Amino acid sequence: MRGFEGAASLGEETDNPRRDIPRAIAAAVLAMSVFYVIVMLAQTLGFGASEEGANKFASSSSPLGDLSESYVRPVMASAINVGVMVSAFASALGTATAGSRILFALCRDGFLSRRLGETSDRTGAPANALAVVMVIAVLTFVALRLGGVSAVNAFFYPATIGVLTLLVAYIMTNAGALRSCSRAAGHRPGRSSPR
Repeated sequence: MRGFEGAASLGEETDNPRRDIPRAIAAAVLAMSVFYVIVMLAQTLGFGASEEGANKFASSSSPLGDLSESYVRPVMASAINVGVMVSAFASALGTATAGSRILFALCRDGFLSRRLGETSDRTGAPANALAVVMVIAVLTFVALRLGGVSAVNAFFYPATIGVLTLLVAYIMTNAGALRSCSRAAGHRPGRSSPR
């Protein structure tokens, strides 16, 4: 998924969400932190820890691909491109899964259409909500491509908008957590409740 927050949207699918969701989020954050540090270290050392290396790194449109061609063989750059493609597909799939689950939960609780809050009798998945999310995604991609946007940018534009909306969601979540913690601190045993 786009990030560690994706695990939370699948809370209804787990046997023990209070235990499994925090574990999944923590594991994702730790694993990705280590992975990103290793990749950034490899790129920094690969281009060289100098001003010239930093300029090459900054101007490279595909840093890992360029390093693969320099240090291994061009076939390695192709393998990395396949990995990027699989990663982009996984990101899109995770986004569709999370988006459909959130739309399903909202509509099940009375937001918009109740039909989007129903699950498939055969699979138990929120098929209607998933269909809406997928139609919006495909139409957006087609409209961008017909508008002359490159395939890479047609992926990155919605991804950038998604990241910005996630930042808003993170800010709201943190504000809610701070408010909840301050309320809990105000209601500790031995303290009188505020009136």
